[in-house]
Amino acid sequence: MKTKALVVFYPDCIEFEAILAAQVLHEENLTIDVATPDGVDYLGPSGIALRATHCYAEVHPEDYRVVIVPGGDTKSVLGNETLMGILQTAHASGAAFGAICAGPLLLARAGLLKGRRFTHGYGPDSPLPDWKDGKYEDQPVVVDGNIVTAKPQAYIDFAIEVLYAAGLRDTWTVESLQKAGKLPPDLPAEIEAVKAHYRAIWGSS
Repeated sequence: MKTKALVVFYPDCIEFEAILAAQVLHEENLTIDVATPDGVDYLGPSGIALRATHCYAEVHPEDYRVVIVPGGDTKSVLGNETLMGILQTAHASGAAFGAICAGPLLLARAGLLKGRRFTHGYGPDSPLPDWKDGKYEDQPVVVDGNIVTAKPQAYIDFAIEVLYAAGLRDTWTVESLQKAGKLPPDLPAEIEAVKAHYRAIWGSS
């Protein structure tokens, strides 16, 4: 079983959109790797520096159970063939994906949204041709199999859906619900209960 998740950072991305997703995955014992184009630590718009573990060229995409792509200004990496190769190989190797805000544009450019349902932060009237091979849904979060996409304000629900799309579950929350006799009887209801737990901590999304 693969035990690693990859967070893809790029110049002018918005790191906070990926933080909760990375946190809940790490709490379920996945190692979180962070890749930047050149392997240099990422200084986000928050002013916080985040340590890079790899440059894109050093990534072995087949090693990852999950790939997370935050939003931001994607123009510097839309033509990055190494990044496109990472996304395509990870997909072919069975990884789950979480892309939020502008992040779905990178999945679309890599061909991962062909025939898939998705959402993004560009709005329903986005003229970008990259969307033409899939079906946009004007929803906060859209889950289509192994691919989770979201609008930026839905970062809480996004994080939990990514966790479950990877075949994991929030152990601590589930056990707490179970002890309290409040664990829902089916998986969709469980996911909603876990989202509600995190909304109570982080605020609504």
